[in-house]
Amino acid sequence: MIMCHPDNQAVAETLAKRRAAFRQAISEQLLRWLPEPDAHNLARYLVTVLQGLSVQARDGATMDDLRPVIKMALSAPALCDAREGSAIGR
Repeated sequence: MIMCHPDNQAVAETLAKRRAAFRQAISEQLLRWLPEPDAHNLARYLVTVLQGLSVQARDGATMDDLRPVIKMALSAPALCDAREGSAIGR
C-alpha cells in the first residue's frame, strides 16, 4: 500500500482495493485464454505497466515519450509466451 499520512489511511486502503479489483478483473478476462497462474501473473504485469504509464503521464510525459514504452511492454517476453499459450516464466 502507498504510504500516506495517518489521517488519509482510509483513502489509501480504498485506492489499494480499487487497484486490486482492477487487476482481478483483467485476470478474470485472461482466464479465457490462459491457465490461472499465468493469467494472474500477466494481469499483474499489465497493471504494473499501466499504473507506471499513468504516473509518468501525470508527471508530464507525452504520448511521444510513452509510445516506445508501450511498444516495448507489448512485445515483452511475457506477452509473447502468453500468446503462444505457454506458461509464463518457464
